[in-house]
Amino acid sequence: MDWEELFCMEISPMPAAVVIFGATGDLARRKLFPALKHLHDRNLFNEKSKIIACGRRDYNDESFRSELGCSGDFCQHICYCRGDNNSDELYCKLKDILSGNGVQERDYRCNRLFYLALAAEDILTPYQYTYAESLTLEKYEASKSLESIDLSYCTILDKNFS
Repeated sequence: MDWEELFCMEISPMPAAVVIFGATGDLARRKLFPALKHLHDRNLFNEKSKIIACGRRDYNDESFRSELGCSGDFCQHICYCRGDNNSDELYCKLKDILSGNGVQERDYRCNRLFYLALAAEDILTPYQYTYAESLTLEKYEASKSLESIDLSYCTILDKNFS
């Protein structure tokens, strides 16, 4: 029996917004984007999901996709958000993208993953901003309890701090 047969693949994954800080770097190019494409190719990446690539280089959506060597349906999930990690402007743009990127529908909320593929000294600012700008948290009515929240927000720090 093949290992893939051991898993139930009938349930479609939930939509997600994957935000990659440091998306123009070597780690993202060699590891993150190929891994996400692999998920897409195996139908484990929801059609409504978005990958938001954040970086300082002067790209737009098309030029960034071209730089990745991306082709096909997977590329349509990728958008580029240019800005400096220490600038309020980047997080305002990111907030706008997250609120209107097609991931969320009227009765459907999405999971959010923030991947910080940055140098150790650059991690703190984006981590703080994502919380300060409420990118990871939604405002809930007082009547809603924490137990009723079914969204997932995750921040991944990709560094060895030893």
